[in-house]
Amino acid sequence: MANHGNGAGRLGWARTALMLLGLGTAAYPGATARAESQGFLCPSSGRLVSVGLHADEVKKKCREPDDVQAHVELRTVRETRRRFGNGAAADVEVETTIEVPVEEWFYDFGPTRFTKTLRFENGRLINVVEGAKGSPGGG
Repeated sequence: MANHGNGAGRLGWARTALMLLGLGTAAYPGATARAESQGFLCPSSGRLVSVGLHADEVKKKCREPDDVQAHVELRTVRETRRRFGNGAAADVEVETTIEVPVEEWFYDFGPTRFTKTLRFENGRLINVVEGAKGSPGGG
């Protein structure tokens, strides 16, 4: 197979496309980059905050959040249960609607650090989303 100066064929084109996509967000200063992670090092204490922690543990390790949004989400849960009747067992699928308390905490650590949005379900941290750089008054 001949290489006609096009990088490494399809692979070279794919790399170029990915590089251009990455540069696309950098070219627009107003674009907000959001990345999900399993945790972060809290700038105010230097302690690690990771997925799975209870909300009160996060407050102890970091500080009070700058903003809290709370709501309840309804979810349908499916379970397979074994039922017995007339001397025979049968598996039956049962659907139940449950309420899940959700809190989203927002931290602004100032203009030299990225903001963080922490999502809690049932009082446990389930994910951390990194946002744009913080505001001059944050921190």
